[in-house]
Amino acid sequence: MPIRHQLRVPTGRVARGHRVSAIGGLLVLLSALLVSATRLAGAPSTMPASDALSIRYNSNNGSLPPPHRRDIRIRIDADGSTLIEHSRGYDASTTVRHQTHVAAEQLSAFAAWLTEAGVWSTDWREQEPRAIGGASQFLEMTFGERQLALPIQPVESQRALRDEIVRRVLALIPPAQSSEADPAPDPS
Repeated sequence: MPIRHQLRVPTGRVARGHRVSAIGGLLVLLSALLVSATRLAGAPSTMPASDALSIRYNSNNGSLPPPHRRDIRIRIDADGSTLIEHSRGYDASTTVRHQTHVAAEQLSAFAAWLTEAGVWSTDWREQEPRAIGGASQFLEMTFGERQLALPIQPVESQRALRDEIVRRVLALIPPAQSSEADPAPDPS
């Protein structure tokens, strides 16, 4: 006999009783989850691999003559592996690469801050009309199923949050590398 015919839903007073029991059970479960989350909030945690954060950051100082052109690319993978690339001019042969590692606790704390700050739920918008030329910054983050590319020139009301996100991304880089990872001036 197919499963759909074997399941019977009680009706009348019994059905209401089952609903009340189910709702009560759900409330108990939610309470237990909240208590567990509260207890764990103070302890350092590592995020599950499915919710690991990865980051791509690119910054340049605009269209300038080759001796003055600077470009930086930072890739932080979900496991914390980090690649930093610095280029001068437009020739790829000038690229200097540094490999380092960001601790899982740092990535986890940053991911938590992104959620608390409402970064994932913000309706990011690009400034119109966009400025042409000048320095630019590109930041893309992936967290589990979420993916977000911040606008290069966000609207005025979103610039402070975008700048704080960039500041925190650059703060993840170990000090020996961070002096070379200073962002180009904000083009907006």
